[in-house]
Amino acid sequence: LLVALMALFCVGNFSACNTDDGYTIGDIYPMALVTVKPYADLSSCYFQLDNTTTLYPVNVKGLPYGTTPVRALIEYLAVDDDPKDCDQAVRVAKMTEILTKQPVALGSITQEDLGNDPLEIVKDWVTLVEDGFLTLRFSTVSSGMGVTHFLNLVKGANPDNPYEVHLHHNAYGDVAGDMVDGLVAFDLSSLPQSSNPNQMIKVVWNSFSGKKSAEFPL
Repeated sequence: LLVALMALFCVGNFSACNTDDGYTIGDIYPMALVTVKPYADLSSCYFQLDNTTTLYPVNVKGLPYGTTPVRALIEYLAVDDDPKDCDQAVRVAKMTEILTKQPVALGSITQEDLGNDPLEIVKDWVTLVEDGFLTLRFSTVSSGMGVTHFLNLVKGANPDNPYEVHLHHNAYGDVAGDMVDGLVAFDLSSLPQSSNPNQMIKVVWNSFSGKKSAEFPL
């Protein structure tokens, strides 16, 4: 949760690119949600902007987040450099990692550890399923004292619907204070493949006003 909160707090603090590069503030694209993916040879990374568009970051060297794909927020400039095998070359003005996790199977973590502390899923442009990831903006209570919260997406919770997943939150007693927002993403590649082009995923969670659910197109 701390990583997710920091990611969201940094959204309003994205910096402009270095003016020595000859760009102006007006050239900078608004923040975008991407998947940071390594090339097969692990030499560098590229960005999946949506389900079809890829970006090559000319000023990002190596693998900033390791070899596992992660979701991130970026501000960027479209540039005329060689895009390699991507659709567009870009220069990154700011990049902030989003906490990215795998779903867990029902029973692999005890109910006590999963917790059932309330949170709210916020309807927002970053709350969506894209590129095989469920990304959620959420709100919950925190004292601001640095307690680490635990978020997990549980698959297999409904034996009649493999596309129903339950979002669990363990606040570890940090249940008093102000409402704060965070971001978290889950890799859905371990869910069964569906041939239904209109397949939906149902997310169930415990809110501050009781059990809630929402559906997203896969």
